[in-house]
Amino acid sequence: MEASANSGTVRSLTQWKRWLQLLADYLQPDKQQQKVASTWAEKVTKALRHNRKGGGAASVRHAGSFAKGTALTTGFDVDLVAFVGDFNFRTLPQYLNDIENCLRSNHGANAEFSRTRYAVQLHDGDFKMDVLIGREVLDDEWGAIMESARQGNTDEMEAHSASLCAKQVAYMKAIYAKHPHARFAVVLAKNWRNLHDWTSDNKPSSFLIELMVVDSLAKSEAKKAADIFVLFLKLAAAGSHRVLSGHPATEITDPHVVLDPVNPLNNVAARFSNWGQLQSLAQRDLSLISAAPGAFTASFIDKTINSMFRPHTTSELLSFIKSKVAAQAFPMTVGDVSAAVAASNFGKMHSPEQLLQLLGDFTVSTGKPKLVVMAGSMQASMLATYQKVEKVMAHKALVSMPRPVHTPLPLAAAAAKEARVRDFVCQLLKSGGSVLVSKVGSHLNSRGLKMPKLQRFLGQCKEFVVTGDRVRLSAGEAASTLVQQPNPVVPVPTTVQQALVPLPRPAGPSC
Repeated sequence: MEASANSGTVRSLTQWKRWLQLLADYLQPDKQQQKVASTWAEKVTKALRHNRKGGGAASVRHAGSFAKGTALTTGFDVDLVAFVGDFNFRTLPQYLNDIENCLRSNHGANAEFSRTRYAVQLHDGDFKMDVLIGREVLDDEWGAIMESARQGNTDEMEAHSASLCAKQVAYMKAIYAKHPHARFAVVLAKNWRNLHDWTSDNKPSSFLIELMVVDSLAKSEAKKAADIFVLFLKLAAAGSHRVLSGHPATEITDPHVVLDPVNPLNNVAARFSNWGQLQSLAQRDLSLISAAPGAFTASFIDKTINSMFRPHTTSELLSFIKSKVAAQAFPMTVGDVSAAVAASNFGKMHSPEQLLQLLGDFTVSTGKPKLVVMAGSMQASMLATYQKVEKVMAHKALVSMPRPVHTPLPLAAAAAKEARVRDFVCQLLKSGGSVLVSKVGSHLNSRGLKMPKLQRFLGQCKEFVVTGDRVRLSAGEAASTLVQQPNPVVPVPTTVQQALVPLPRPAGPSC
């Protein structure tokens, strides 16, 4: 992965391992995605347990990367396994027909369905789910199934592979509980795989990647996600592989062996053939990390963001946000930036606060009432001003002047936001009548103007009268709704003298 000449992401990375950890955090599903996935899983589970022909599924288990905490925010799906008591691997297609009919009747209004040999796939917008069939398998039963597979009868073992999902998830979760950063390394490795074009569309599976990462960890004392990710690249760069996943030995003699931890006859590596390409890509990036880890990380972040905002580039996104921030009299909130990007042709920002940090040209600091974002040049100028103010106060012993709790910049932003809220509510009410306060709040939220304690705020404004849970224009202001005054501009302090003068609270626009 070569570093681009003008990456537009991170100019200098001396702490590249910390930036890779931030990238791993950003790549995971956000709270909204997790909520949607959990809601869908709950609905489908209920349908399978109560509506399936023949009495319903005895239980439904979570499987796959979402259950293990290694899903990527881009293109992840939820895997469920319906455990049935009358399972017969010879009639697996009939079970899948039954599952698909159940899902169509309960959740098929807007969903699309497809099938693989072992699963029913449901697609609804950006959400994807795979539903497989399994059953409870006792240890002695599984021993008989594997012995039959050793004799060449592999159909029964393959049909029962989904039945082992709970054991696979438990095995991986136990490792991540002991080595928490290994999970983040898996996320980085899967993202690294996704950024490359694989010949014949044959790329390493997520389970193969995961087992190779865990095996790399077992041979080292590495603790940081970046270090474990580098160990994965070293294993991928090797000419042959023998990953036994806790099994004492194996009868498989292939040059590439990566065993399923709960099924020693399942060589996960057998389904992947582009080992030469994997080796070449890993060797190239290992060389770059060794020579210039910061350049590799900058390129890695840049290519990741590019992949999320195609056909736009990271540089285009960065320039757009900087132009929006520079055009404002006050610093934009994270919500403001996210709304501006969503309203453009760039699309929705995933985890906007983390993305702004990854872009490198912004500072996201905790403030009230929201996080504020400042362009790098403005930030440097303002910090210098505040440092001068503090120096003057210290050296001239201005002890009588109370030290400001909040800097003028967030205060100005709060005042500007209140003015925008008043102006918007005036526009909303100018046609007369009253509106529910909750409805006003919904309109504000959709425009990135969420206002805590909205009803109390409106009641304190002379322009409005709040009665119960409704708000209307005051009698004195209703007649002037067609006259709109421009929003007041509160100057950003640029000198020590200006910064020392308290900023006046701007009066709201006349309605």
